Amino acid sequence: MHVSCCSPDRLPKIMSLSMLSQEIIDEIVDILQDIDSDSDSDSDDNSESFQFSSYALISKNFRPRTQQISFAYVIFRFSKNDSSSITKLRDQRNMLERNPKIAGYLRTLVFFVKKANIWTFDHPDFIRMMELIAKASKGRTHPQLDIEFDSARIRPRIPDHSAQRVLEVIGPHVRNLDIHGIDNVPFRWIADCSNLVKLDMVRISLAKNDPETTPSLLPRLHVLILSWPANYTVAIDSLTKFALDPSCLRKFQTEFEDELCIAGVGPVIKACRSSLEHLKISCNEGRLRIANLANLSEIPNLKILSFKIDLSWEDHDDALEDLCALLNTSSNDNKIEEITLELHVVANRRPGVGALGRVAEYNWRMVDSTMVRLSNNKKLKIDIQIYYFYEPESDLDENELNDINEGDPNDQLEGWMAEQLPLASRRSHIVLHAKFHRV
Repeated sequence: MHVSCCSPDRLPKIMSLSMLSQEIIDEIVDILQDIDSDSDSDSDDNSESFQFSSYALISKNFRPRTQQISFAYVIFRFSKNDSSSITKLRDQRNMLERNPKIAGYLRTLVFFVKKANIWTFDHPDFIRMMELIAKASKGRTHPQLDIEFDSARIRPRIPDHSAQRVLEVIGPHVRNLDIHGIDNVPFRWIADCSNLVKLDMVRISLAKNDPETTPSLLPRLHVLILSWPANYTVAIDSLTKFALDPSCLRKFQTEFEDELCIAGVGPVIKACRSSLEHLKISCNEGRLRIANLANLSEIPNLKILSFKIDLSWEDHDDALEDLCALLNTSSNDNKIEEITLELHVVANRRPGVGALGRVAEYNWRMVDSTMVRLSNNKKLKIDIQIYYFYEPESDLDENELNDINEGDPNDQLEGWMAEQLPLASRRSHIVLHAKFHRV
């Protein structure tokens, strides 16, 4: 690159901002946002938003793009039901009424839920804001709103018959819905989102009262993520009856810890067997059996399988045999392209047995032959992630501890895979990847 210097009298005159095209102005604002995000990555959301929003004051030409970015992600924070919070809520409503364009910029709404602010969701000013956002969203071909309900460390409980209308108006415009750490969640929060694509629920419980919903209008999701809801089986049964239609699911991800949980998963898999492409199962109790969870030959479009399994207990081979039994229900003409195994183990039940030694005790030959059969001479990616931790016995001396803990098992991965998975490692159409993680 050649850089030349000019004398001051030959420097070009500085162009007024008003002479720049809106396209160039927008590019400048985008660059400022990138710089802001990098420099303020450790700052809180409010200060970062305020700093970026202040760029709108540089010129009126900066305002449209700055507002579009600033209001794309909005966090609603309210406290107890007092005059200050009510005034704040009214001010936000007035802002949207005076500036309807702002409502059209919204893409993600985050509601922090706690016991003291549940009143907000039934307040007329809040309902009016949702109406304004819905009005601004009309005319779009596809839903573009993402809604997140999140809580603090203490899980709040939604009182019966409260907060029913939160998504009544904007629901049809919601694409993704996340609900985390909340008890007694109304079914209507989900059912009102008739065009919902993805639902993610973690550490929640559903309301026990029967909701007033119409089965024919329930959302037909593409992605469903469920983790540890209370009364899992009852919850899934009610969920698929009153809140959503699982028949079009493409990805189903679930995490469970007991037999009751497993009983609730099977019907969902069966309901979406013709559309399901990605199944992810996290089993946090090694003694649980998943072989009868599904007949994979009845899921013709299945492409990706992911499993998280706890092998830190003694009879570890039972869990691997159970896993292989499930995998072997696949037909020879299956479409499976990728299998991920996330295994959690204890590395040293006995002195002198490190991570490689412990994992070598598993029946990998059974896993090996199963994977080769699944591939059926087509390309198959196998990703094995092994998370291990040391739990040394109290009577081990320092030398024995050093022997157990020394060395990185990843340095010997190539030889380990060739020894434990000899058939798969020799197949050119099978792509093997493995990694050990110490936790």
